Formats: sequence, C-alpha cells, structure tokens
Amino acid sequence: DPTKFFCGATTINDHWVLAAAHCYADQDPDYGPRKVKVNTIRDGTAYREVIEVKRVYKHPFYVFPRLYNNIALLELGRRLEYDHERFGDSPTCIDQNVEDMSGRMGKVQGYGEQEDGTSGTLQETTVTIIDNDLCKARLRHNISASQADLAKALPFGLSGGQMCAQGIYNENRDIFSGPCRGDDGG
Repeated sequence: DPTKFFCGATTINDHWVLAAAHCYADQDPDYGPRKVKVNTIRDGTAYREVIEVKRVYKHPFYVFPRLYNNIALLELGRRLEYDHERFGDSPTCIDQNVEDMSGRMGKVQGYGEQEDGTSGTLQETTVTIIDNDLCKARLRHNISASQADLAKALPFGLSGGQMCAQGIYNENRDIFSGPCRGDDGG
C-alpha cells in the first residue's frame, strides 16, 4: 500500500539502503520494481523523493520469522544526490574501527506506530548501545509467556551478530525512548 509505511531503512551510500530482511520476507527478488521512500530526513521538504528499488539482497542465512541474519541490502535504481548544504543530510556512517560499541549513543528513526496508535510521521529518538551479556540478562528477566513471538524469533538467544540498545528513561513522561512497531530497519 503506497500510502502506508511498513518498515524503515537506512541510507548507507548513494546506491544502497540497509534494511531488515523480515520486511522483505515475502518478496521474490524477481518480483519486479518496488518503490521505497529514502532520505526521510527530507520528508516534508521540497526534496522528498521516491526511488525505485532495483533489487533486494537478503542475507542468505535469513529464515523468517527468526531474527538471526535479519539484514537486507536494497540496490536503488538510480544514484542519490548528496549536497549537505542544500539537503542537510548524508549517508549514515558506522565507525568500523570500534570493537565495543557499548555505552555509545545511537539514533532510531521511523514512521512506526506511536503510543496514540497513529503512524506516518517521521520520528527520531536516541538509545544507548549495551553489550550482549547485559542484553541477555535483561531479556531473561523480562521475557514472559506474553512475549512468545520474541521467543520464536530468537530461539537460540542472542548471537554475536546482533547489537542491543536500551532506551533512555524520561522521568517527566515515565517512559523509555525506543523504536515503535514499524520502525524496523531504521
């Protein structure tokens, strides 16, 4: 449905977008052209774009509905233009020289469903990267029968190929920051 958002994605250079593989689990690579909104930082501006996705490359070991190897690269049908002074954005960069990201801040963006049930407005928040040992302990403590989907998605627990983040507590609203349903990939 071109009027609705179902997942986010992250622009990593002028031809490629990084996304979650489960967002494309039911799409055959030869299905044909699909469109994806990119450069969402330009949303609401005169520079908003809709760009054809030439091909979706899912990790070869990704198996839906599990979250292991849950990564996909979207090859865009044309090059994105970057001009920071004109558009105010650039591709997302991840520091490749840092082995331990724990304690560093990360951004989560997306058009997902908010607390009031609405969606479709670009939102952004900050989270803190935590190490997987702490993440495993928190998951064991918080998993209950009501979270059966999470147990199905991660039946073997967390792996070294996954990164965890925790929200930042807002005392005024008594909530933690974090992604919303539908922000996957952002």
